[in-house]
Amino acid sequence: IGGLTADNPWNGRVAFTKPIYTDTIIVAGPPGAEPLRSLAGKTVAVRLGDPAAAYVRRQGGTPWPLADVAHSPGLVAAPTWQVPRLGFAPVGVTLYDTHHVIAVPPRDDAWRTAVERSLAKRRPLIAEILRTASP
Repeated sequence: IGGLTADNPWNGRVAFTKPIYTDTIIVAGPPGAEPLRSLAGKTVAVRLGDPAAAYVRRQGGTPWPLADVAHSPGLVAAPTWQVPRLGFAPVGVTLYDTHHVIAVPPRDDAWRTAVERSLAKRRPLIAEILRTASP
């Protein structure tokens, strides 16, 4: 909901629920791409504005910002669930995990607890809903 993650700078101004879903962001390549031990010297397509660019740099790679990574002829950074949809395959490099949360009013523990209980009942559906609603 709203694409909020636990590391969002609004944390502190609003309260966040416990993570409702965790994405693992990996590097993938065209089918048949060789497994990688490192990103040193590699260029990796990342969506414009995606924080994955910083993680690519930290691992020695060069981020290549694109509006749509599906058109990359080489490596891409994407959530694991999206890799097959893009027509790519994992190459063995994990960039980071991102924990999706929902913002609730600060200091309203009763409401946050109610939201978290409601989400817990629907946890099996949350991943599927996010995956079908995301590009």
